[in-house]
Amino acid sequence: MGLVYIEGIVKHRGKSVFVRFLVDSGATYTVLTKSIWKELGLEPLGEMEFILADGTTIRRSISEAILELPSYGERRTPVVLGESEDENLLGIVTLEIFGLILDPFRRVLRPIRALMKRYRKKKLRQSYPYTSHLEALPFRAGSGLHPSQPIIDYIVSHNSKIHKLLLPLISLN
Repeated sequence: MGLVYIEGIVKHRGKSVFVRFLVDSGATYTVLTKSIWKELGLEPLGEMEFILADGTTIRRSISEAILELPSYGERRTPVVLGESEDENLLGIVTLEIFGLILDPFRRVLRPIRALMKRYRKKKLRQSYPYTSHLEALPFRAGSGLHPSQPIIDYIVSHNSKIHKLLLPLISLN
């Protein structure tokens, strides 16, 4: 696999700097070299600890900037304020903010297929026979009975057709 680079413009308070980023899907955050973030006037908003690929741990300040990627628009993103020896990296958080993912085989950025969970109330399915009988069972919380006891009583007292099916499945542990 080869390296993938993308060009972008980093902006902060009316200043902008053209930057060539190495797209690193293994990096969490976008990293700016010291000369870039100093030129933009970025100030630390906090500090984080990072683990490098070789296992060593380093501390770096973090900030926030606006990043413009040609044909993808511009977004606000967290950035790591790197040192002189660090490289400009485009990390996975920034890629996700833009809705992009690195395709390592074609060596291009492409839109992600975003997933989202929608909450819907589920209705009780009437797919099993005799479930309507079980919905109106007399069970009172705090009665001291095992939660299965009203079901057992109901099945036994009504000599239900499902008596032989359900009774062996109910355990009164």
